[in-house]
Amino acid sequence: MKNIRLLAAMALACWLAGCAVRARPPALVDSAAPQWYAPLPHDGKLADLTQWWQQFNDPLLVQLIESAQTVSPNVAAARSRIGQARANRTSARAALLPTLDGQASLARGNLQLPGAPATSLQAGVLGSWEIDVFGANRDALQATDVRLQAVQAGWHEARVLVAAETAVTYLNLRSCGRQLDVASSDARSRAESSRLAELTTRAGFTAPANAALARASAAEASARATQQRAQCD
Repeated sequence: MKNIRLLAAMALACWLAGCAVRARPPALVDSAAPQWYAPLPHDGKLADLTQWWQQFNDPLLVQLIESAQTVSPNVAAARSRIGQARANRTSARAALLPTLDGQASLARGNLQLPGAPATSLQAGVLGSWEIDVFGANRDALQATDVRLQAVQAGWHEARVLVAAETAVTYLNLRSCGRQLDVASSDARSRAESSRLAELTTRAGFTAPANAALARASAAEASARATQQRAQCD
């Protein structure tokens, strides 16, 4: 009898040791400097990002950025990841709460013979609550919170990239247009100089070489304007 009790005590000790878990490790302290990167001009906020592009005083630029962000597949994918992360966080939070299951049944028949048919309705509610003894559900909820923050940062990054790419393309187009205006004006000026040089050569006031140089200069300016127009297109 004593041996049986001793074996039972040893078995209970082994079972308890197997169910035991180590305590949570202490939280790691981030040793990186809090400002190791350059501060964002828009402070990482969507409203400030929109206002930051408005400082160019170009309503068309802001409209193009908003349209590009609306149709961008990268932004749409980042937005869908946010919805999925929120759903995962809701599921993880629900795991810490009690649950209720309901069931109902309806039957019609002769309960007692002889007699008229009768209807029987049965309903019941079953409640359950899983106690988070070892903290697995709380850790899962914390993980979903961190993942949600990560996908929100990815969504903001996608919007910033689309806005920057759109703005660079638009500003390059505006710059190209200004350069085209300068090249076209220079081509018209040299063409007029070539016409005047041709007239003075015919009148005998200047040498034919001057008229040839003026024609070459006008042709060069015209080719440069044509090249600039093709680049803008």
